[in-house]
Amino acid sequence: MLYTIAKSPFQCDFTAILRLIKREDAVLLIQDGVIAAIDQSPHLHQLQKKAYKFMP
Repeated sequence: MLYTIAKSPFQCDFTAILRLIKREDAVLLIQDGVIAAIDQSPHLHQLQKKAYKFMP
């Protein structure tokens, strides 16, 4: 499954999105969603734990 996140993690239920993501899924961060990939952010850490391979 491909998940496209276009909203800031501060403007959506990011925890609910993370619950849906499985190891084999892909996550595409676009627009304000890229805020989740800011270095050393808690959102980035959560994504890295969920995703098999996460490349910012």
